[in-house]
Amino acid sequence: MEFLDALSDRPMIGDGATGTLLYSLGVPLTQSFDSLNLLRPELVREIHQRYIDAGAGLIETNTFGANADYLSRFGLDGKAVEISEAGARLAREAVGDRDVFVAGAIGPLTRAASRLGGLSEDEQRTIFADQAGALANGGVDVLMLETFPDYRQMKIAYAAAREATDLPIVAQMSFVERTGTLAGDEPLETLTDLWRAGADVVGINCGRGPKLLLDILSEFAPLTGKPLSAFFNAGSADLVDGRYMYLQQPDYLADMAERLVDVGVNLIGGCCGTTPDTIAAIAERLKTKRLKVRLEVPPPPPPRVVDGEPIVFPPGFLDKPDGEPSIIVELDPPRGLAYERTLEGARLLQGVGVDLVSVAENPLASPRMGNVAMAVLMREHAGVEPLVHFTGRDRNLIGLQSDIMGAYALGLRYILCVTGDPVPFGGEFGAKGVYDVTSMGLIKLVSGLNRCVNAAGASIQHPTRFRIGVAFGANVKHLHVQVERLEKKIGLGAHFSMSQPCWEPGRVRESLEAVAALPVRFYMGVMPFASERNCEFLHNEVAGMHVPDDVRARMRGLSGREGRRMGLRICEELLDVIAEHSSNVYIITPFHHFESSAHLTEYFRARVRARVRLGS
Repeated sequence: MEFLDALSDRPMIGDGATGTLLYSLGVPLTQSFDSLNLLRPELVREIHQRYIDAGAGLIETNTFGANADYLSRFGLDGKAVEISEAGARLAREAVGDRDVFVAGAIGPLTRAASRLGGLSEDEQRTIFADQAGALANGGVDVLMLETFPDYRQMKIAYAAAREATDLPIVAQMSFVERTGTLAGDEPLETLTDLWRAGADVVGINCGRGPKLLLDILSEFAPLTGKPLSAFFNAGSADLVDGRYMYLQQPDYLADMAERLVDVGVNLIGGCCGTTPDTIAAIAERLKTKRLKVRLEVPPPPPPRVVDGEPIVFPPGFLDKPDGEPSIIVELDPPRGLAYERTLEGARLLQGVGVDLVSVAENPLASPRMGNVAMAVLMREHAGVEPLVHFTGRDRNLIGLQSDIMGAYALGLRYILCVTGDPVPFGGEFGAKGVYDVTSMGLIKLVSGLNRCVNAAGASIQHPTRFRIGVAFGANVKHLHVQVERLEKKIGLGAHFSMSQPCWEPGRVRESLEAVAALPVRFYMGVMPFASERNCEFLHNEVAGMHVPDDVRARMRGLSGREGRRMGLRICEELLDVIAEHSSNVYIITPFHHFESSAHLTEYFRARVRARVRLGS
């Protein structure tokens, strides 16, 4: 029976993790697992055999990282084709004459950011095509593209595999949250696009455990008759005696497999942490299960692009010459209705020439006065131009569209699209995050409103003219990931970007250099500390913040006036660095210390103008 025909009969059981077993058998993490296809073929064959004996109807080749990119770290890039072909042959030998399919495993590349010294799209396409061709030559029945955290790279891999072979393709994305991948790809949209592209099986693997896969596929399955796959991790790893171990019991994982079949998944297997015991439990549970009948329907057409004249925005701060200082200052709305003090701060900032006053939406997931109302009050009573934040956390898609259109009708023209700080466990008053959309979805939504259509493509009678701002995480370990996300946001319609506050001069320089070639105005974020306690809270308890040890040492023991003075001095040093590279800055006001922000505004303006004078 052909692979795709077999999927229409009854649930097919895939195998489990290969790396987990190899590690448990003493293979160190410093070893290339894929190279074992040449060095210890009997060990690889034994693992395949164990999964077949457990009840797998499909096994994957030991080739997840058998590509020239990944193998180059071991000096084995010249053996990529040989290792892939050997992996396919070993799996085929383990199957013998049994009715078990062999899937050629292809994982993502590690150097995909071409603008940061990585691989170009053509180089990526060549690597994927070479591996796909080698697996086909080795005798696999199907190709399995798996654990892709970025849909841009999945599209390259899929196109390369389609050109290199005529084998069926299983295309599996890896989502770390219900809201999407690490690269910001939203689940339903991404899976629909794979369906639209023609993948033979669309699915998910890895992630945070079976519940995440179940939640996403429960929404997607009713939309399509396309065969679906799910290869889940054995929950989350726990640290036990210095080793990370997966402690979910096979019975629980078998329960989740049964629930996945009930929503319409055709192919089910295991990923990180799963073992032959897991697969045996799943196979036993599913041996009498029948597939849920789902009608074949064509994929929906791509989102409609509204043609017409280019969007013309009214003049604003983004039109300032590059050498002219451009300054955004954030003022948080009050926690209650005493907003008069915030208006005083807005008047002070208007007096020192701030370009925009940024108004956050319930920062740190704590309720405050509505930021749209606060922004309108600032505009009417302080004469400032507000930048209003919208998050995917606090409203569903209906409420977001309603409130964004309302904000435009009230005269607001600048909007920051962010996912929103996560709600702590239990939430304030038991609140939960909504997250119908992430920051990426919000950008697309506002871009659509600018083109006179809502999320469903229906006309809103009059277009909005929002200038769209987006966030940038300057404190992450791998800065290139944030640069790639920003590039994607620009492609969706972003006009300017603001970074989280950063207190490390080296990272400030690195961030400004990394985004220098991008076609949007970038605002590096700074925030003066009010005290040691404030510094330690930000470092230890706020997601995305990192304060270097030397800066924390400078704040140690300080509070009150001395704490604010040192916080300002640290920020002045950062502004000196920023002013060397940029005329733009984003200043976050702590605890309504508006005078601090006004001082830093004037300090930065003077530094930028001094640099411009010296340059001329």
